[in-house]
Amino acid sequence: MEPHRALFCCDILDEIFQHLSPEDEADAIKGFALRRAACVSRTFYGFASDVLWRKVHTTGQIRHLLITLGIAEEVGCQYRGVKLVKCQKISDKSLLRFRQYAARVRSITPKIISDEDWLSLCPLSGHGKLMIFPNLQSVKVVFSGSPSMLKLRSLLITPSLRDLSVECASREACESGMRATFNEVCSAVPSLESVTVGILSRPDLLSPILRLSHLSKLDLMVSMNGNRDLLRSLSTRKNITSLFLRFKLEPHHGDFSICGFASLHELGINGTLQNAKTMLAGLESRYIESVTVDVLTAKNRVDDLQDCLEPLRRHHGSLRRLKFSVLARYGSKEDTLINAIAPVMKMKRLREIKLEFPGWKLRCSQQEFRKIAEAWPDVRSLALKYDLLATSPCVPRGSVVDLGSVFYLAQRCRKLEKLQLEFVACPKPISLGEHPRCTLRELHINNIFGIEPCGSDDIMRDLPTGPEDYGGVAGGTLPSIGISEEGTRGDEIKYWRTDCVSSNSGRRNARQWFG
Repeated sequence: MEPHRALFCCDILDEIFQHLSPEDEADAIKGFALRRAACVSRTFYGFASDVLWRKVHTTGQIRHLLITLGIAEEVGCQYRGVKLVKCQKISDKSLLRFRQYAARVRSITPKIISDEDWLSLCPLSGHGKLMIFPNLQSVKVVFSGSPSMLKLRSLLITPSLRDLSVECASREACESGMRATFNEVCSAVPSLESVTVGILSRPDLLSPILRLSHLSKLDLMVSMNGNRDLLRSLSTRKNITSLFLRFKLEPHHGDFSICGFASLHELGINGTLQNAKTMLAGLESRYIESVTVDVLTAKNRVDDLQDCLEPLRRHHGSLRRLKFSVLARYGSKEDTLINAIAPVMKMKRLREIKLEFPGWKLRCSQQEFRKIAEAWPDVRSLALKYDLLATSPCVPRGSVVDLGSVFYLAQRCRKLEKLQLEFVACPKPISLGEHPRCTLRELHINNIFGIEPCGSDDIMRDLPTGPEDYGGVAGGTLPSIGISEEGTRGDEIKYWRTDCVSSNSGRRNARQWFG
């Protein structure tokens, strides 16, 4: 776009801004005048629209704005492709226009690489304010290479900043620039409410967090051995409501326990089963609503799993959302599903449940599966994933839940909308009269077994799981289920409830859900 046309476009947008109240700015995106004003450049219109929403969704929009206003230009570089350089002559009007738009930005969604060329070319705010976006509230930065530290501080040290996320492309970048910058930001912006640190460095890297008195949300990569004092100090804070900890996979040294986090509403743990057990055992919050645990080590037993889940049942029976994923060594001792999750089945108030046990060889008979329906009568979303006892195409019938039990669960749990299972036995043919309609909106099945002779009456054979193959089995007898071929991988098939009768129409209207 030519500079004079871009400035003309800015003038019209400014006129529109002056006559809009803050409540009407979002609706102005749909206005005819705004579309006419910005139609000369779709990218510029996209930036203007996002500015109305006070968000920037791609850094390319800022880059294009610098070019459009004549502040920067693209030149060819032999080794780096296209590079952005500063224009020799920049009008005061162009600088004013950029500052007007920059002052409206509240959130930058994508991650900003610290050594990106456009960052060093952004004009700073006037009147002695060394800031690029003076009203910025949320930003994500990845430290890489040799950034312009002046412009990086101008981006981050903003009094209005509330949400900060920092990562490092390499440990060298962390040691060289991130430590000093992160320390400076925590000192200059004590009003930070949410902090994410995506790298594990020396223990003193995270110590500046203790200066933030308004901190309510934390997402940290920590070491149980190196960051004990930090975790104990944070556990006494009464304003932390959301905490996600990614632990370094290392053996513990000495006895370590954490008691506190009395105001926590949401907890996430990524590490070993011992890390999870330590955090859950000392959790004192009476307001906890959501717990997410991802165990990445494989040397786990059912007894250890139950010991980890027992504190949740004993002290946090009002939990609403639980996601628990635990690996196990292949060849581990077989057990039943309901025995492994026995503490969870006593938590009657759960609404969203996701239990994944990759590598666990678990059984689940029809009677045991129906006990699950009685355990969580008000559940809205349920996902169960585990491995079978046998790896051959023929499996014991008692270890796979059949379709009848699935619909029994959907009927007993009257609020259930989403169900995801790893293995389901499907009789052939299916009788629709046995499975009346229910509130289920999504049914995800990864492996379907047909109840057919396989050398014995007590085993089942793996059924072909292509959408067309299964559509021939279920399409004419289950009209309330539509078959979608989108997003499938391997044997995974997804089913959505629809008001369609045939499987073909179900594919076309798979997203027309009903309650």
